[in-house]
Amino acid sequence: MLMAESRLIYASITRECILKENMKLSNSIATVKGVGDKTAKLFGQLGIETVSDLVNFMPRRYEDYSNIQEIRLVKPGEITVKAQISSVRSRYSKRGLHVTEAVIDDGSGKLSAVWFNQPYRAAALKSNEEYYLSGSLEFARRRFTLMNPSVELASDFPAHTARIIPIYRQTRGLTSTAIRRAVRGVLKSLPRIPETLPDTAVKQAGLVSRDQALREVHFPSSAQKLEDARNRLAWEETFALSIVGALARKQLHGLPAANVTFNESVTKQLVAELPFKLTPGQKRSAWDILQDLQSSKPMNRLLQGDVGSGKTVVAALAALNVSLSGGQVAFVAPTDLLAKQHAQTLESILAPYKLTVGLLTASQTARGKTELKKRLKDGDIDILVGTHAILQPSVVFKKLELAVIDEQHRFGVDQRRQLLGRTPVPHMLTMSATPIPRTLALTLYGELDISVIAEMPANRKPTKTKLWAANNRSGLYKQVASLLSKGGQAFVVAPKIDTDELGPTRSVADLDNELSKLLKGYSQAVVHGRLKSDERDKIMLKFVNGELDVLIATTVVEVGVDVPGASIMVIEGAERFGLAQIHQLRGRVGRRGQQAFCYLIPSSGDSPSRRLTELEKSHNGFELAELDLKLRGPGEIYGLRQHGQLDLKFAPISDSRSLKLIKELATELVQEPKKLLEYEELYQRVMRLSAITRLN
Repeated sequence: MLMAESRLIYASITRECILKENMKLSNSIATVKGVGDKTAKLFGQLGIETVSDLVNFMPRRYEDYSNIQEIRLVKPGEITVKAQISSVRSRYSKRGLHVTEAVIDDGSGKLSAVWFNQPYRAAALKSNEEYYLSGSLEFARRRFTLMNPSVELASDFPAHTARIIPIYRQTRGLTSTAIRRAVRGVLKSLPRIPETLPDTAVKQAGLVSRDQALREVHFPSSAQKLEDARNRLAWEETFALSIVGALARKQLHGLPAANVTFNESVTKQLVAELPFKLTPGQKRSAWDILQDLQSSKPMNRLLQGDVGSGKTVVAALAALNVSLSGGQVAFVAPTDLLAKQHAQTLESILAPYKLTVGLLTASQTARGKTELKKRLKDGDIDILVGTHAILQPSVVFKKLELAVIDEQHRFGVDQRRQLLGRTPVPHMLTMSATPIPRTLALTLYGELDISVIAEMPANRKPTKTKLWAANNRSGLYKQVASLLSKGGQAFVVAPKIDTDELGPTRSVADLDNELSKLLKGYSQAVVHGRLKSDERDKIMLKFVNGELDVLIATTVVEVGVDVPGASIMVIEGAERFGLAQIHQLRGRVGRRGQQAFCYLIPSSGDSPSRRLTELEKSHNGFELAELDLKLRGPGEIYGLRQHGQLDLKFAPISDSRSLKLIKELATELVQEPKKLLEYEELYQRVMRLSAITRLN
């Protein structure tokens, strides 16, 4: 395997990068000046074990103290001045609080500065020296006073004043100031930090060196240089992701797959007999997939489209051609209930073509499962629908040629290994209803080809979305009751299960109690992630069958079944959800062409943000995802910082020109894997990502 060869080569050429005499990047953090064993343990709580970890520990935000003002011009707020100490004195207040007071003078005027419980200040401040002082200027005791300012000699390399100041994530006993001091000490003694990108990449992309990027991201000399540094480090992360994707693509394309014959006449017949017209996006996506299936290289395609955009119909066209060509199809859904709905949909679409659709679920009897598996092995079942369990070794296909995976982000590496371990390798079509901007998707899923269904079916009415004040819930639920009386059903979604989570926001438990009174006479039930899956499915099935009027839930319904009668979506604590997530949730209602309504209730005291007001105007999931990407960043939207330790500290590069260059350089680099080993840190990142998110 390519990765195994790389590890052997890497082991033979590994080298250490010297910081200074007797110190290496791999040295313990305890070797840094001012950091002993006790403080090293505190650093360890932040994941900082080595000097390298410290250098790569990124600031979470910045405070700008770079604007040095004359004292005569200062105004209340955060300020920085350069001044000498005119006088300094210490005293204890009546309450036993130690107070150090100083008068500072920059020639344009004088100003009072005060520090509390810092008795060392009086001895440290020298009257013949010039200092930078940064802090908050407040009006106290009938005069303007600089409160607890940071102070540094003007002749020193400033770390805490007179510049753009990095603010780090901290832990009890270890402040951001202490972390900043340690970083400054290391960077002052550190020779040039080794490059992690090929020279061609740095030159063609116009990037600063890694050495400059790390120095500037910790201690920016200007806002522009900070932006250049962040761009360089984001480029590096995106490049590593792209290399992983290129390696996976190269590996996959080296495996054999079945050539599926395109049955043009039957495909056209099915399309003509559908009770609706395919959208342009459905047509393009179907053609992409049908072309892929005719290749001897395994298809690995992501089909993206909003909830209700018609992805299942496109998958059915692919399944039809595979089955008529003599192959079998595995259709994998995240839950038993959704698997049942997919099976019903496929049976209704493919019924005229005498194809056998099987369903394998946990609720089936042992005898029923045994019989189904035998028919599958004998080739009597064309399409098998079920959860990930259908890919277990005990489920044997006679000739599996296509695997369709619904909600690809829930499809794990182990299942993917099971598919790639088969001969020939089945084509893979993965589907997702999460709108991801195309450029970001190309980065995150670099080994996948991507098709997008951007439109909704012609008979689908846009869901009317309205922001609703938290202090008028009773008015809202009167309106909901009116809609329920006309035969509608309602989802009510909350961001938390219990009342003691996430502050004052309504919980599922709160709403269950409140709505039993506000919607008296209507049946309701609760679902959330702590319920057992079979219990959750039973409740959902009752809702699907119209036996429940109101379903109170967490976002477990975000990826859920089709509820024909649902026409109302109420989202409590709406500010806690991403735009794309809310858009997905409101896509759960109005699935049969009826007018649907979505009500967004911010938490008590919160005024509607720009993000939420956009939902009243826009019904395009990809546009909303683009806006969320700008306003919140990819980590907040797509869970990237929490997803399998991807270690993304910066937003992946998403402009198309840069992305094209990254793809080209990554593809070029994987053709000669030995070159990758020349860049130790880049290689290690690729190894880490390969182990977490891909196959190697």
